[in-house]
Amino acid sequence: MPPICASLLLALVILLLPCDRTVAAEPPRDLARWVEVAVPPKSAKADRDVWMAAANWSDLEWRSFNDAGKPVAVKKVGADPERLDAIRFRPQLARFGKVVALTEVEDGWLIGFSSDTIGEGLYWFSRNGARNYRISSHHIVQFFALAKVMHALERPNQRGAASGSVVRMVRTSKADAWRVETIARLAGAPETVAVKADGSLLVTLSNALVHVDTRGTQKNILADAPWPTLYPNSSVLSADQRRLYIGMRQYVGEIDLATKRLRFLIPSTDLLHKLSQQEERGIRGYLKVQVVRSKVPLRLP
Repeated sequence: MPPICASLLLALVILLLPCDRTVAAEPPRDLARWVEVAVPPKSAKADRDVWMAAANWSDLEWRSFNDAGKPVAVKKVGADPERLDAIRFRPQLARFGKVVALTEVEDGWLIGFSSDTIGEGLYWFSRNGARNYRISSHHIVQFFALAKVMHALERPNQRGAASGSVVRMVRTSKADAWRVETIARLAGAPETVAVKADGSLLVTLSNALVHVDTRGTQKNILADAPWPTLYPNSSVLSADQRRLYIGMRQYVGEIDLATKRLRFLIPSTDLLHKLSQQEERGIRGYLKVQVVRSKVPLRLP
């Protein structure tokens, strides 16, 4: 066979060979299509510790939000807050610390920082970054609008403290500086918030979910929630406001607000992080668990 014919035949054979051209699809955003993963009961402590460690060591984090009236979730990429890229003077912010939360207001930006050297702080910046001033030493973790007024969740500055508050950003006139007013003290450290139609709040704490009414009165919805090492980062209500979806590491938590039932959802069980046999044995052994936790600490946000 002439060389050119042999080459054509080889090319034809290669084209006809089976080929896996499958491209890994992105997980569905629609939370209605996600599946539930059972959480071991408190009575099964070893099983529960294994479940918690596997979720904590996962590389997946989910951000929940509202998309055209429907609660959805996508992979959370990076630790920076949303809209940070919209700030044109972003390089100037490094000297203030790490940006934890930010929001645009009528005269510029409100930005919350965390710093190991100068501590936490809330600042105002003009729209172009040319001017700024320190508003307070509040440790702001999330801004949110309530009745067209900017509010925020605030954590205490003392490391290891467990409480926080809901605060309001106010100024008497457009010529005045911004200041902070506390409207509710919380029973724990806040992570994220969802605003109900009646103006009340569903605040996700580091280990609980509380309802805060318009007078600042709190009521527990879930206590001792099993997500203290999963670091909730976002929350959104269903259209009928009967369910709350909390984005966190490995899972999205779904809470039925009427029955207080909590479910942990994931797009597919194939995405679950699994511990190695050695890691699981270490967690299940009381003496070994101390070694595992000292050598392999919990992954922080």
